[in-house]
Amino acid sequence: MYRLSSSYRPTNLVAITWRGAISSTGGYLLKREAADALVVMFAAAKGSKISLKIISAYRSYATQRATFAKWVALSGLQQARKYSAVPGHSEHQLGTTVDLGGLTGVPWSNPKFPTSPTALWLETNAYKFGFVRSYPAGSTKIALSCYGAEAWHWRYVGKDLAYEIACSAQVPRIFLWNRQNGGERVIGPACDSFTPPVGYVMPSPSPTPPASETPSESPTESPTESPTESPTETPVTPP
Repeated sequence: MYRLSSSYRPTNLVAITWRGAISSTGGYLLKREAADALVVMFAAAKGSKISLKIISAYRSYATQRATFAKWVALSGLQQARKYSAVPGHSEHQLGTTVDLGGLTGVPWSNPKFPTSPTALWLETNAYKFGFVRSYPAGSTKIALSCYGAEAWHWRYVGKDLAYEIACSAQVPRIFLWNRQNGGERVIGPACDSFTPPVGYVMPSPSPTPPASETPSESPTESPTESPTESPTETPVTPP
């Protein structure tokens, strides 16, 4: 339903190094707001004895086309679509998404990465810096995100929205779809375990409409964008 055009390129891209430092010599590109937030998150992780590494960031339409073709050649179309986005549907083209790992190896080649200290730190703390995991684990969430689980794929949406998504316990794609289409802001039952951004005002819960008026969740087939240089996952509609 939604896709980025082959000519779409985000504005305000800045270069960033694999160690999370904004520099003209950096080999990766991100939108300035995402890059600034990532620098702060890398510093916080280092303070917790966690070393992060950027493995993939902004990817153009042409690069995503080559990436998807590579995975099709390696594993076939059906398997490739479980972990890689077709051109125009990758969150990486938005310029706000990064694949993150530790200092050794690539996370998608390490089956233990989802339970590693690096992945667990990101799962607990990334929302505080405005990042959400686009493709969570669990059969239900995989079905709703339309891609396989990716513990390394993080999309910048801003602190307030990241906090709301974390509180909602929803797949980001579903949360953003509902928000875009005038749905209620869903606040989950475990919000007390999350730290709200400074100055954030929790929305008052809305009354639940009668069963006959309750909207269906969102289309599970909705637009997506996604991956990473490796098998990846999908996103929501481009902002």
